[in-house]
Amino acid sequence: DVKLRWSEYYQREVVLMTASNRWAGIADYNTGECLWEDEEVPYMPHAIEMLPNGDIVIAGSGGNDYMTEGCLMYYNITAGTECTQTDRQLLSSAHGLVWDPDEKVLWAVGWDHLAAYEAADGKLTRVEEKGCRLLHTNGHDLSADYYDPDQLLLSTGDRVYKFSKSENKLLIEYNFSDVLLNNVDTKGVTTFDDGTVAYCNATKVKASYDTDILHVIRLDEERGVGVQTSYRFQDFSTYKVRNFSANYR
Repeated sequence: DVKLRWSEYYQREVVLMTASNRWAGIADYNTGECLWEDEEVPYMPHAIEMLPNGDIVIAGSGGNDYMTEGCLMYYNITAGTECTQTDRQLLSSAHGLVWDPDEKVLWAVGWDHLAAYEAADGKLTRVEEKGCRLLHTNGHDLSADYYDPDQLLLSTGDRVYKFSKSENKLLIEYNFSDVLLNNVDTKGVTTFDDGTVAYCNATKVKASYDTDILHVIRLDEERGVGVQTSYRFQDFSTYKVRNFSANYR
């Protein structure tokens, strides 16, 4: 995972990163300076998010035993050299994280659930009345909708959904759902503030989960429909796609 965020703690824009080989780190966006890293993060880290106080949460998928393993791990970055993992909440096959400044919760997607958590005093507490069970398993990517702040965008093994926070339910009819809904093996999906959507599906370029193709859906204003353009990268493969913005929407 990789995200650009403004950090109140560091007072600068930072890049948050994870790699599934037990690594997570934070770097200064402008200089590349490493501000924090951990080479022993358990549970195969797949996603990372920064909380308003500067601490971070990492989602670990739990390796290949997706049904029984996986968790969210709270790291108190603001403790400086005394930084430790202060809390761990089980969530099978945890893969995606998004902090929500409106609802003031951390959204997380796992094997068959979208869940919400409050974060305080180094701990995560699940908000039972928010979130839902997924209609399909293998929850994967999760991102804020930069076009509609009421919605989240998430992918499963063979579907791409939106989730309405105000209705607290999955949406199967939404902007560009005619193109997105039945997409199989979507590993990364993101939106932009004009409604443009970008996504990538695994095509097994170098590994079973990557691709060298990026799909972008833009609105044709004259016809009122979405038009998809696909781009193929040379000598490059990717796993996720992100709106690289320090804003949360």
